[in-house]
Amino acid sequence: MNTIKINHVTDGGNKEEKEIYELEEKDRYKYHSLGLAIGVSIDYCVTLGLKHKDDFWHRVYGYSVIQNERMEKMMSEAIKKVKLETESYVTVAFYERFSDKKIMFVPKRLEIPNRPELNNFPFNIAFGAVTINDNNVERYVTSVYEPDLSTFTWEGVKKKMKYYNNVDIKRYFWAEIVYDIDRQSYIGTKYCGDTSAGMAFGGNWDMFFSHFTALGITSSIDMLF
Repeated sequence: MNTIKINHVTDGGNKEEKEIYELEEKDRYKYHSLGLAIGVSIDYCVTLGLKHKDDFWHRVYGYSVIQNERMEKMMSEAIKKVKLETESYVTVAFYERFSDKKIMFVPKRLEIPNRPELNNFPFNIAFGAVTINDNNVERYVTSVYEPDLSTFTWEGVKKKMKYYNNVDIKRYFWAEIVYDIDRQSYIGTKYCGDTSAGMAFGGNWDMFFSHFTALGITSSIDMLF
């Protein structure tokens, strides 16, 4: 992987420098997103990260330059009102490392009066992960997926319903639970857009959701600093 050097001045007046790695698109899911920044250069984007993200310096491990013409045009037009000499901007996504630890959750059942057909589905689905910084300090992160009751279908012996990340207004991150009535078993699939991010099978409620939620967080929602 290509690297770049970034630097900053500590509160004590000392200059620190470190290398961060340029991540290829196919590898970004292996890391946890710290957020997006738009600026005149990567160095300026780093400055935004330092200002707005807790312990950004020790957490940041990699970066990717994002091609987002619509966002850059919008930002350019807004900032050029103040800085007319500025001609272009770069959008950068920053990432931190996942640790090797796994987090599993077993949800409560969905219980809605007059909707007993939903009792075999979870109230929500939580996925978690542990990130680790340069000093080996760990952080726990979670994402919660909530049911969209309008997606419930019942065809033959199979019931299906979709769950969406509760802070993702674009509904890019979602999951589907399929319950087989005859086998009393589950299939769960996690998606990023139309791409599967993992799958689990099981007949026992606790065992199935332990395996399914162990898929963890493959990516977080990219948010501007």
